[in-house]
Amino acid sequence: MKQKIIFVVFFLLAIISIFLMTKVEVNYDLSKYLPSDENASIGLRIYEDQYGESSTANLVLKFDSETTLSEILQVSTDLSQIENVSSVLFLDDYLNQSMFDQIKAAADPYTQAYLEQLEANMLLTGGTYTELIVNLYNASPTTMSSVGDYIDTFYHEANHTAYFQIVFGVSAASSLTEPALNAVKDVASAISIDYYLSGNAASTVYTRNTITKEVFNITIIIIPIILIILLFMTPSFFDLVIFGVVAGVSILLNLGTNAFLPNISFVTQSMAIALQLAISLDYIIFIVNRYHKEKDLGLSTDEAIKAAMKKVYQPVIASALTTGVSFLALIFMRFSIGMDIGLVFFKAIVFSLIASLTLLPALIKVGDKLILKSKHKVFLPRFGKFAKFIYKFRYAFLVFLIAIIVPAYYFQSHNNFIYGDTALTAAEGSSYYEDVKFIEDNYGLQNQIIILTNKDQAVEASLVQTLMSDTSLQITKIESGVMYLSQISDPVILQNILAKFYTEDYSIIILTVNLPVESADTKLMVTSLRQIVSDSGYSEYYLLGQSPIAYSIEDVIRVDYLIVSIIAVISIMIIILLTFKNFIMPLILPLVIVSSVFLTMSIPYFAGERVVFLGYLIVSTILLGA
Repeated sequence: MKQKIIFVVFFLLAIISIFLMTKVEVNYDLSKYLPSDENASIGLRIYEDQYGESSTANLVLKFDSETTLSEILQVSTDLSQIENVSSVLFLDDYLNQSMFDQIKAAADPYTQAYLEQLEANMLLTGGTYTELIVNLYNASPTTMSSVGDYIDTFYHEANHTAYFQIVFGVSAASSLTEPALNAVKDVASAISIDYYLSGNAASTVYTRNTITKEVFNITIIIIPIILIILLFMTPSFFDLVIFGVVAGVSILLNLGTNAFLPNISFVTQSMAIALQLAISLDYIIFIVNRYHKEKDLGLSTDEAIKAAMKKVYQPVIASALTTGVSFLALIFMRFSIGMDIGLVFFKAIVFSLIASLTLLPALIKVGDKLILKSKHKVFLPRFGKFAKFIYKFRYAFLVFLIAIIVPAYYFQSHNNFIYGDTALTAAEGSSYYEDVKFIEDNYGLQNQIIILTNKDQAVEASLVQTLMSDTSLQITKIESGVMYLSQISDPVILQNILAKFYTEDYSIIILTVNLPVESADTKLMVTSLRQIVSDSGYSEYYLLGQSPIAYSIEDVIRVDYLIVSIIAVISIMIIILLTFKNFIMPLILPLVIVSSVFLTMSIPYFAGERVVFLGYLIVSTILLGA
């Protein structure tokens, strides 16, 4: 009767959890986890309040030699008509009637008459000012170098490519972004041989779809591996069935209860199943092996279960506590993804522990006959000789440990860490990586930084001049309201453009820099830019964009990691002290594990690989809990 109640309860909870899993919200924006009082976090809230939510995509078309500029200009129009696309920046935004009037005004009387004739012919034939200016540039590039800069930015006739900057009126993580992006792809594929996409909207959609696929692939790969491990470590084939049921129910309960959280990060989601399988494996092997040992002593099924549970209770609880406090320590991070990861994986430990201590014994009792019928030889070799060898040379290994721990700490701390969204977007060889590489090879790095400030046009004009003259910042393009005020005379056009830059209280300057999102040079540039804006005279300013956000995350998370590590180590030492009731073990065990963390994380340093800091944090936490 007791077993039936346990089965019914877990069955009902599993069904409810499957339903709740469809209600879980997943967050793909790491900036949302910055502390609310962080400068970048404040700036993001002000920007969304003043300018609305937005995200961007960079689109490059590869077209054939028969495609005309007129057809490509039509793409710009088609893109701007897509739902949730708020603006499309292309050649026609710069090479327009206003630009033609400037060219005409600067010309001599004879050339002006010639240009007026060309303009009249263009209007009669239904052409555009963009085509007219491009033709003029092709005829005389040396006398129209300023026009050439715009053409180089958006249109490469020689290699048949065109570049569009698309702004969506929704955030990158919005459910409306992917349909809009798919509509962009439809427009692009209708005219081009091929197309390439980058930008935070494209990377977020790519990340979301890739993680969904990869989580499935990882699960398909890891389950057979775990079953093979169990086959080697347990003496019955039916033990594998027991593991599958207990681990499966534990995972469903954890994934379902995520619906009660505001949302979970895509980092947490991507690891949830694999990590909980590993957690469940520990507890189940402890209990099942102990049960078999008791059974081999001639005890009945009930007696063997009771004896096994009595003997494994303390080590299983201790194991759960050490892993649990390692994850709970993450909730003390100011970068609140720690709260997200810590709570979700602490729940995973709790559900795995509860299922192992209640559902597992019930399954053993019900399936005892099948366990006996499916017994096999344990393939795992004994480690007695290896243990004797280690013990014999224990002092040599101690010296070795002491000798390597300091250099290992040095090397792991000098890894090339990356912190922002791009750290988790795509690896070399992926479709998104290839898209980004093609765009960068043809149009350069398109790293945008937004300077959000209180509205002060006099200070803005001075700052723009300073930024334009500072070549060390590697700025390739500056857009600001004061620049258009001096360039555009048409009041209607000017008003529409200025609405992009000014609200009643705030203004923005948009910079494009020829630097990757994260690198040593980029970090130096962001630091210099902060100082320049700070010295310019604004009473309030914020740097936004992938690079400033990444370095804001770095500033927060580096301090967080130290605090989390101290809390986790002290907590684990207390648990070990209470478990072993020995003052030496709380020193020895953490020292061994911390050394293993340092050694493990030294490998990327020697391999020359960049390390995602969140990955480093999670690996360290898991190892510490082990």
